[in-house]
Amino acid sequence: MTNYEFSLKPFRSEKELNPRRVTGRVSEKDGRLNFNIKILGSLTGLAIPLHESAPERRNRLWEETCFEFFLVLPGDGRYWEFNLSPAGHWNVFCFEKYRQGMQEEAAVHSLPFSIRKDWNMVSLSLGFDLTLLIPLQTHFKMAVSSVLQEQTGQTTFWALSHPAANPDFHHRDSFLIVF
Repeated sequence: MTNYEFSLKPFRSEKELNPRRVTGRVSEKDGRLNFNIKILGSLTGLAIPLHESAPERRNRLWEETCFEFFLVLPGDGRYWEFNLSPAGHWNVFCFEKYRQGMQEEAAVHSLPFSIRKDWNMVSLSLGFDLTLLIPLQTHFKMAVSSVLQEQTGQTTFWALSHPAANPDFHHRDSFLIVF
């Protein structure tokens, strides 16, 4: 099993504004990806969508607090974006190349995950069958990011790295986890 722990960084102009941490762990074994991510610290003022009883595939989840990760095969222009809302809603998109040809990934019909909330933590856990997208024993890279929206409407952008002048979760230099 390959296992990575990570800590996301807020975009450089947002560092002093945020008393929170976003951390997690991701592992892969036999074609199964286990993804766990947490927001830690004061949740006061953070706009966290309420969990809904019937989560569904939805667009534009990144417009509010959500977790994201991206998968790419080295040397391939195509990549996938996973969006996971604390409300339980989700989506998976496939891109033909950098920010082009975005379509919902037809191979993924559901994406069940669990959310846990406490006074100083929100955590998400997901188990996903990678073989729906990536052949077994194929190397791939991963990027992890989060959008945190305050109740004031202010948004902060968190990622493993921020290699561009503006927040850009799709930037290939942010795909730092290698399986």
